[in-house]
Order: sequence, then structure tokens, then C-alpha cells
Amino acid sequence: MSTVFGDFDPRFPGIALTAGSAERWDRLRRYALGPDVPGRLSELDDRAFLDAVASTSVLSHEMRHFHDFLLSPAGARHMRTRVVLGLNVIQLLVNLRENGIWDRADALPVPITTWCRMAPGEREDWAAMLADMGVPLRLPMDLPYLPDKPDYSIYTKTNVMPTDATSLAHLITVCEGYRARLVETPLAGSGFTAAHLKEASAFLVQAQDASDSLGPDVAERFLALMTAAGNRYGVALRYLGNAFAYAGASPMSDLMAMFTGWVLLGDPVAAQDQADPLIRFALLTKAMHATGPRAFFGDGDTTRAFARWDELTGQPPTLDALRESLDRDERSLASFRASTDRVQPGLADWVTGILDGYQEFVHARRLMVDAFLGDPWAYLSPSGYLRDAGRWVAPQLRVTFLGNSALDMGTSADHGWAVAHGFEDSGGRSIAKVVYTDAEPAGVPCISREGADGLHSLFAAADVIVGPSPADASEVELLLAQKIVGEDVTLTRLF
Repeated sequence: MSTVFGDFDPRFPGIALTAGSAERWDRLRRYALGPDVPGRLSELDDRAFLDAVASTSVLSHEMRHFHDFLLSPAGARHMRTRVVLGLNVIQLLVNLRENGIWDRADALPVPITTWCRMAPGEREDWAAMLADMGVPLRLPMDLPYLPDKPDYSIYTKTNVMPTDATSLAHLITVCEGYRARLVETPLAGSGFTAAHLKEASAFLVQAQDASDSLGPDVAERFLALMTAAGNRYGVALRYLGNAFAYAGASPMSDLMAMFTGWVLLGDPVAAQDQADPLIRFALLTKAMHATGPRAFFGDGDTTRAFARWDELTGQPPTLDALRESLDRDERSLASFRASTDRVQPGLADWVTGILDGYQEFVHARRLMVDAFLGDPWAYLSPSGYLRDAGRWVAPQLRVTFLGNSALDMGTSADHGWAVAHGFEDSGGRSIAKVVYTDAEPAGVPCISREGADGLHSLFAAADVIVGPSPADASEVELLLAQKIVGEDVTLTRLF
């Protein structure tokens, strides 16, 4: 059984957990969400041990992902890009209706970018194949044809808001350009990505949580097993451990968390390409090796250490850039708000709803950054972070029940949960339910359930409609996209 109960999704500003079976839900409810802790761990084999410890500490892991995303200028840029992508996708759907596309068709092949690169003969062959399968959909044969390598850079130099009725080809190209900005590329010649560094930050906190709740011996075994595993956690910890060994530094979790924190806080506007976590990781590893661990970490004061690391690596001041990124968020929000008077009438309500959710994110980010700058070490230290949990912004908590496991939770209200979405197939079989806890999370409440859920629904739908690949979209995401497109137009995946 997989040890992954959660998987941070930057499209949802909160914590998202998954329960694919009654057994999985029972573990989450008893350990992650309840007062119990698993017993007799020493008697379990490695697989069962990892599953038990993971279920106990998953919340701290996902909480750290959420807060790292909220803190980082890169996370803020990702959210801005998502907002503009979502708004342009809504503009695209409005224009499809206004251009009379649905008068001639009753389906939308997704990703639309793939369909728009299919020649007329390929489109006809696809329609014929669907008809042979008993799915006689009328497909939009007259959607514009796009070149294989469009120059969409001119559309995405700034956060362009959709304020007028532009051509369909233009809109599709703009959407594709924004979607491309969200893709992370691995370090050349390796499978190491920025996502692995984010996992290292979250896993260090999770290991500390396991030590606090289950004992240091359990945490040591958990850490050893996860480091040796061939999953993303093992890759992250091995790269981080190798960097410390290379410099002769003691692999203490606090120092590793401090190191990883600086790596993840690069500002892609202030430092541009040099802000990439992989580049900052390489630069900081080299600096630690050159100066030696004693001089590199100094007395452990985060502000002084960060300033020294900025100088050693030639980076803009990290903490100053963090403050400046907040002002950038506020300027973006104000610019978006100012543009709402110029949008098409069919888009106005969508824009208002999206920007309300984005405003909550911007406010939450300012609270989080202010708390961090007040005492960076309290956040970076895994033990301090867990001990002072009430200082940080509290995320919304949602659980997705997959398949028929949605029925195993019983009456949701009896368990303190509210159903946000229910998904069924054409035969009425339950595919999934998405529920939110009614309990108030500990910490500074900020992003509302409605705001978080609305952003996620739109962002997930935008990914389905624009791409990059139909295989990446789950059945739930496809149904979310269907709700936004409308029931009179059938989404059909291109493979």
C-alpha cells in the first residue's frame, strides 16, 4: 500500500487528503484526524510500519507544503499565473458560445490545444472512431488550426487579463502560454526537480512530528526507510544528505531545514532564472563546501545566515525580496480589480468570484510572511514550527473519497464533514465525493472554504481544457471541467 495519504496540489490553497478505501479512511480518522496513535509499531513489518507512521504524521507534512507555498515568491507567482490562466479559459469558453461554435457542435475535445493541432483529416478520423464506438458526437471541426510551435511569449510577458473579445486562436495560444509557465523542468541529466526539494522541507517536519508523537526511535526508523526508498521522499533526502556530507556538515534536521528554506525562498522576479530552487541548491551547496559548515551556519541566527548566503551566492537579499513580493501581490490584485469594468458581461461574475478567492490568498500570504519575518527560526526549525502551530495561517482541510469508498464514511454530518462535490458516472455509480471538515483548524483562519474550493475547481478545469495531457486529468477533474463548460457540451478526452 502506498504511504502517500496527501499530495500537495498548488491548485488548492489548503490541505488535500485522499481516502481510497474504508481502511484508509479509518486510519486517517483515527490517527491523522483523531486522538489515537498506532500501537505496537515495533512488531510491524516495514510496509505496515511506514503506512501507520505516515497516517499519523501526514497533516504536518501537508501543512508544511501549504505554508512553504504561501511563503515563497515562486508560490505567489504560480498563483498569479493560475488566476490569469483561469480567467482566460473562462474568456475562451464565453467566446466559444458567442462565436456560435455550439450551434454547430455539441462536444469539446480536450485538451483543446491538441485538437487545434490536428489536421482536418485527423479530426474527421477521430469523429468517425467515436461514431464507430457508438458515441455520435458533433465535434467542432471549425476550431482554428495552431502551428506546432507558436510564439506565445508576446502574450505572457505580463499578466494579461482578458478584457475584450479576441480571436479564438489568440485566446487558445494565450492559455497555452500561461499553462507552459507552470511546468517545472528537472536538472539536466538527472531526475532531480524542485519538487524534490519541497518534499525535503515537508518531510523534515513530518519526521519531527513522528518523533514528538511516537518517539525518536520510531522517527529514526521512519527516516531510514524513507531515505532508502525509491520514491520522491527518498530522492529528496539523499540529495540533501549528500550535499551536507560533501561539505562535512552534520546532517541535523534543523540545519537541513534552514538550508532548504533559503533554497525555496528565491524570488523569480528579483533573481529571475537564478531563483530556481535547483540553481539555489547548487550554489548553496558549493558555498557550504567552500566556507566549511562552522563559518557557513555561524551562530544559527537565520537573518544573519541568510544575508551571508545571499552574498556568498550572489543572490538578491532573500528577506528583502520576500517583502517586495508582497507588494507585487497587492499591485497585481489592484490591477486585476481595475480591469473588471472592461470585461465582457458574460465574464463579469466569473472574474469577481475568482478575484475574491485570490484576494483571500493575498491576504493570507501577507499574514504568513509577516509571521515568518517576525521570527524566521521559529518557522524553519521543524520542532519550533510544530510547537508554534497556532502562529501560522490555518488551511482548509478537504478529503476526496474515491470510488465506492465514498459510501463508507456513513452520514457525513455525523462525522463533522460537509460534502462539497459528489461525482457519479453515467450509470449513477459513485466516482468520488469531496468533503470538508466543519471543524475550525488551529491557527490564523484566513482562506474561506468557498474561496479555496472555487479556485481549485477552476484551476483543475483549466488544466483539463488546456492540457498538457489528457492522461494527467483524473475523472474528478474531468467532471469539474464539465460543470464549468456546461451540461449542453460534452467533454471528450483525446488520447
